[in-house]
Amino acid sequence: MEICVSFQTITITFYLFIPLIVALGLSYFSHKSIAHVSSRVITGNDEVPYLQRLLVAFISILLPSFVCVFCIYLTFFLLHHFSLTLEKLTEVFHTIGHQIIMVFLINRIAVSLLSPKMAPVRLLNIAPSSAYQLIILLTLLGGVLALDAVFDSIYWAVSASLSLTIAKSFIAVFLVGVLLFIIAFIPLQFRRKRFQNEEIKPLPWPLYIRIPLFVLGLFLIVMDFLGYIGLARFVVQLIVTSSAFLILMYLGIQSTRAIASKGEFIKTGIGHTLMKWFHFEEKTMDQLGVVISILLNVVVFVLCTVPIIGKFGFSYSEIGALFWQLMTGFQIGNMSISLISIVMGIVVFFVCLFIIRLFICWLDGTVMERGEFDLGVRNSIKTVISYGGIALSVLLGVSTAGFNLSSLALVAGGLSLGIGFGLQNIVQNFVSGLIILIGRPFKLGDYVESGSVRGIVKRISVRATELETFQRQTIIIPNSNLINNNVNNWTRRSKMGRIDIPLTVATNVDPEYVVQILLEIASATEGVLKNPAPQVNFTGFDKQNFSFTLAIYVPNITSTSKVNNALRFMLYKRFLKKGF
Repeated sequence: MEICVSFQTITITFYLFIPLIVALGLSYFSHKSIAHVSSRVITGNDEVPYLQRLLVAFISILLPSFVCVFCIYLTFFLLHHFSLTLEKLTEVFHTIGHQIIMVFLINRIAVSLLSPKMAPVRLLNIAPSSAYQLIILLTLLGGVLALDAVFDSIYWAVSASLSLTIAKSFIAVFLVGVLLFIIAFIPLQFRRKRFQNEEIKPLPWPLYIRIPLFVLGLFLIVMDFLGYIGLARFVVQLIVTSSAFLILMYLGIQSTRAIASKGEFIKTGIGHTLMKWFHFEEKTMDQLGVVISILLNVVVFVLCTVPIIGKFGFSYSEIGALFWQLMTGFQIGNMSISLISIVMGIVVFFVCLFIIRLFICWLDGTVMERGEFDLGVRNSIKTVISYGGIALSVLLGVSTAGFNLSSLALVAGGLSLGIGFGLQNIVQNFVSGLIILIGRPFKLGDYVESGSVRGIVKRISVRATELETFQRQTIIIPNSNLINNNVNNWTRRSKMGRIDIPLTVATNVDPEYVVQILLEIASATEGVLKNPAPQVNFTGFDKQNFSFTLAIYVPNITSTSKVNNALRFMLYKRFLKKGF
């Protein structure tokens, strides 16, 4: 029996050492992480930007506080699991754990803001000696409030007398008021040296800080002696707790601004890893940084708001129930809205979109490329699958979000009415785009002409087609114009084309001799096809001139400048030599 008891005692003791071991491991990781971030921010003698100092301060608060919270709650779990506490003392242990977390948080906020050992990342320009005094006083302030709460819990557990509770609260409120007086009169150092040998004297707090601290301390002491101990205690707990979490919220929100800044997310370890694995562009990484910044802002806001709301009399169970109701669903009229379903719908939409993109890349790079599909066919297939995938992703996302698709009939009716009036051209362009993608009267790279516009097709979408002229001008033509009007496709079957060069010669020259010279020059010009052979048409004459048209064929109708220039130079030289 004794052996069994001893073994059980050893087992329980071992499990109780787990939080200590975990705390040591996480503390080492936290210290290394903070040192790594600080070393990346502090470079040489350059002044560290304000946003980066905020980021260091926020991480210096968040990581150690997370370690403290995790270890405290792990201890709660083990104590409850092995039934090592009496039922009456459970609330006492919970209060002690929560107050340890609160005092630790106040200490970390003070150390991170004042940073007496790390001047480059210090947020407040305060002398190191004053910074140490402030850190000690703020920690003592948190400790007094923590002891007050712990003794409250103990007195409640042992059913202590009311007079003892009032005396304890009187002493706690009085000590807090005295500490605020001391903090208000600590000498500081805000002004920098204007020249090297100038002696800097410590300066007091600015009036806009000193006066509120003095008034608050005086208010607490006066209320304490007048007998309004509960009011004074409520005010000081509310101010201290709210100030701590509001500072933490400010640091968190400002730190996420640094992540959302252009080019900053790439510099982080996570951003560098994502860019290395997925080969994202810099613009995509900046957009991802903005999204992560928004998500972190929401998390920081929720985590810092809940403790502040709790000080107004709401229990954590009530706050949790309200939050769960907001997340799972609430009614607005006849419509039920669930934030979790909406988030899941957005996730499903982006996941489906990502899968569609992967499928298109696989189809284009594996099947169509090896099958030697025409470039226009490949583009048409990719475009149709892309738009179909977007439509499917939207439907799946909307369904997952909990919206009834049958209720969209009213929306469809409204759209039908809109199509009859304002959306007519949009739908016409959309249908025309589908006809172009399926019928393929032209494809990417074709040289087309429609009315007074001509150029090379660069992009075909369901709304418009993009042309690029030889002057590098981009022209966007609605698809309905291309369907309803004539379109000349110079390269539909092949890029070979004909160039007509008109010219006139005086009537004192034999026209047959002119034809012979034109054919000789055309055949000798580089870039002119021999088959089909060049042709000369005698198009007309009058009393002074004979009119001819030289028709030549080139292999690529989209690049004729070189052949045109060479041919005209040779014609000019030969005519000048013959005296035409």
